[in-house]
Amino acid sequence: MLVIAILIAATNLLGDNTNILVGGKRIQEVGVIYGYQSEDNYVTYRWTNLFRDFQARMVGVVTISRHGRSIAAMQPDSYLSISEREYFSTRKVVFESDANGAISRTFFQGAIINDIGAQEEEWIKEILIITYYETPIGFHSKANSILADGGVAALAEAAARTENSSEAKTFIEVLMDHDISTRDAEKITPIAAQVISSSSGLREFLLTLSEKVPGSPELSEALFATARQISSSSELRRVLVGLAPNVPLDEKAAVELVIATEQISSSSEKSTTIQGIAPYILEHHLARADLMRAIGGISSSSEMSRAIRYIAELENIDVGILTGLAVTASSISSSSEHRRALEATTGKGDNDADYVGAYLESAKQISSSSELSRALITLVNNVPLTDSELADVCTATKSISSSSEMARVLVQVANKNELEAFSISAYLKAVAYNSSSSEQQRSLEALLKQDTLPEESQKQLIRTIRTISSSSVRENLFDRLMERN
Repeated sequence: MLVIAILIAATNLLGDNTNILVGGKRIQEVGVIYGYQSEDNYVTYRWTNLFRDFQARMVGVVTISRHGRSIAAMQPDSYLSISEREYFSTRKVVFESDANGAISRTFFQGAIINDIGAQEEEWIKEILIITYYETPIGFHSKANSILADGGVAALAEAAARTENSSEAKTFIEVLMDHDISTRDAEKITPIAAQVISSSSGLREFLLTLSEKVPGSPELSEALFATARQISSSSELRRVLVGLAPNVPLDEKAAVELVIATEQISSSSEKSTTIQGIAPYILEHHLARADLMRAIGGISSSSEMSRAIRYIAELENIDVGILTGLAVTASSISSSSEHRRALEATTGKGDNDADYVGAYLESAKQISSSSELSRALITLVNNVPLTDSELADVCTATKSISSSSEMARVLVQVANKNELEAFSISAYLKAVAYNSSSSEQQRSLEALLKQDTLPEESQKQLIRTIRTISSSSVRENLFDRLMERN
């Protein structure tokens, strides 16, 4: 009973139910394919369970006839060996071709060469049928027959139509040895993800196909959609960065490229991929929002900041992209990395109201007072601001919890710019919001250095001074105001 249980468990765990056509009948076998290698015209296929063992080996090119009943052709110096073991009995047939392509065959019963009689002929016919329908060797023969009848297009159509994944994989392997049209490449590309299980194998296929076939935006879209099935972050990064500069992109293909990037789970690999593809997709406006979403999906603050900083430093970057980067930086949880990402977007040219607004809204999400003040000072120093925008900067200082850091920004605003009535009003409201009398004094002394203070602004200044809790500070500021007037 124990032995039987082990046998059942082995076939259930390892087994693969396959229907094999033999002698016009369907028979059910349970077993496992545990060896298959295809390289340099050398193919080995082995199928086994505890009671039966089937093995086929091919060197060179061997074509089995339609429906698998005989050998149709062999290239010179080719070889095909097929063996079957049932319990303790083994039979094998070997087909060989000489230098002229003449075919000979030898039958073995165990290790002994036997003559081929009617019984042996029947077994050879049945074993060829199994080889033709159920092994990559047979699939190679089918592929060669399809190529002979209909060419590459017919084989590409057959690869797309077959429900046998092993057969489809073999057809694709054969196709890759021939010239493929762009249309045929579009047909077989989606199939590759279903039949190529390894991430490195699928990556190699996609890159090879892109180099082999004249490109089109439709093929590019298919390549990126197929790449999304690669589970390895590093392999997906390699294929996307490898394809981006070498395939034609339209809006749809660029969007598909970014969507594929979002499948990368590793923060560092996703950041590196975004940096690698960004120069090729930013000109496609439909893809920009997807790119910002992909950047925002990076879980690591440092890697998200790295991606934003890289893109911000690209040449000829337009302000619309900078605005998107400023908004995206809001997703960075680290205050220092958030500030670094924002600062990278400054100093790129003329002022844009949407960009400044996005920058300030993002900056206000920085929790650290020192990092927030640094971000605001960088904006003041590097971007030409209108009076209304200077007012917005003053208002943003209310998000700074530190009195000294708040005053530091206000002093820089006053020192760097000649303020008008609107921004002075926002400046004084920010000063009144500061809880430290000494820092209020520092901010107002900077404002008093302005060349001109409109009359209405002076009235608001007096009201602000009166709200300061320290009497000595109030006296000093009123003295300064009198001296100025």
